[in-house]
Amino acid sequence: MAESLSERMAAAAKRNKDAIKNKRGIAPEKNTKSTLTTRTKVKKQEGSFVTRQKEKLRQERESRNRVSHILNDLIGTEHPDDLMYKIIGSLSSSGRTPQEGKYYVFIYNAKTPNLRYDQHPMVAVTDVFEWGFRGINFHWNTYRNYTWNEIVDGLYEITHSELTDLDGVPFARFRMNV
Repeated sequence: MAESLSERMAAAAKRNKDAIKNKRGIAPEKNTKSTLTTRTKVKKQEGSFVTRQKEKLRQERESRNRVSHILNDLIGTEHPDDLMYKIIGSLSSSGRTPQEGKYYVFIYNAKTPNLRYDQHPMVAVTDVFEWGFRGINFHWNTYRNYTWNEIVDGLYEITHSELTDLDGVPFARFRMNV
């Protein structure tokens, strides 16, 4: 079919317009639509990218908290010994020497006779000495002293978020040393 005069003039005008834009460094109209579509797609992807990143950060935070599953699985009838073994099973030993300002859980057997003590302390260490260390026991809410030889299996460092979760787990075991 033959093009009408008006169709040919419109096509020529478009070619001239595109040629002028090319000289000025502007993409032709047909590419402009494509660019806008691409920009729109990019903006949509940015929104989903931000959502994906937020989800990824949430999962990383959860994976860093090694003890949250213990709190989530609590039914309320567990023995403190069982809970403590679940806790230390979820953590890795950080050795026998704590650092001031850090949080730890450990198994402790006091040597002082007629002393009531916590066999499963959760402690914020405040001072380290030759004989042991001092810290705030979160089960007693007071300062306590701990000697090196009475720590049974090493110290298990915990993060602040793990401390918060463990504060809701009844793993304290108060005993009387006779």
